[in-house]
Amino acid sequence: MTEAIKITQIDGIVKFGGYDWLVLEASEEKVLLLSDKTLENRAYHRTGVNCVTWAECDLRAYLNGEFYDSLGKDKTHIAETKISTNNSPLYGTDGGKDTIDKVFLLSMEEAVEYFATCDDSQPESQSNGVCSINNERDPSRIATDESGKASWWWLRSPGYDSFRAAYIYIDGSVNVLGSNVYDDSGGVRPALWLNLKSNYPMTRTERIEHLLACLIEECSEIQQAATKALRFGVDDKFEDYPTPRQQLNAEANDLLAVIEMLSDEGILTEAGNAHSIKAKKEKVLKYMQYAEKHKKKG
Repeated sequence: MTEAIKITQIDGIVKFGGYDWLVLEASEEKVLLLSDKTLENRAYHRTGVNCVTWAECDLRAYLNGEFYDSLGKDKTHIAETKISTNNSPLYGTDGGKDTIDKVFLLSMEEAVEYFATCDDSQPESQSNGVCSINNERDPSRIATDESGKASWWWLRSPGYDSFRAAYIYIDGSVNVLGSNVYDDSGGVRPALWLNLKSNYPMTRTERIEHLLACLIEECSEIQQAATKALRFGVDDKFEDYPTPRQQLNAEANDLLAVIEMLSDEGILTEAGNAHSIKAKKEKVLKYMQYAEKHKKKG
């Protein structure tokens, strides 16, 4: 399976998990696949709520649950991916929070990016009052179901309001207004990133556990460098070894790298919060002043 995908060109069709997939993007490490046909018809969301985004919708839960499990052993090759969904460019409807998904739907921007051959990607109002995006590659976005019948298909992007989601119409145009999320006639074309480098890629849980172990290790290295600076002075030079100042800077950068990676995984979501950093600085200064006064009294 992996070797076949490595030599596949963009717009080529590959077999994966029992389905035919269109290759949208490829590199040496991974490929982006979109189902060649609409695999089924489903509502974007069925539970009665005041508003819904991709992060909370039933279709996302289904794709990353029941559908993902149906792919059998092949699913171990699927990469978990951080997914961002922009607000509607025309109506400003909230796109919701970022998610970590194995299987997802294309966004409106991706539907334009991966199929467009011209710069005409701005929403334009049609005579029937429906707002859509049209460009030269509309026909390539046309999808059919297993019977060969043309089918419109869901995008994950929000539509006119939080009760609607954008979609691709049967003529291949991107409908920005969107359809009601409970419309169960919408076609589903799952998308996913496939790992090529490793037959057994780390799961997100394994990556997080590995990064947390690295975090502990880097904190220990910072502690060791700070101890040397206290014992010998920050600019002490011994033989060809780096000074404690240099060690502190190097270890601090290593720690920041791990913090950034944990942030990308959605764990340290508040790292770098300006308000929290300011509060901590004030607290440190407060006790620094207290310590100075305590020394003077002694």
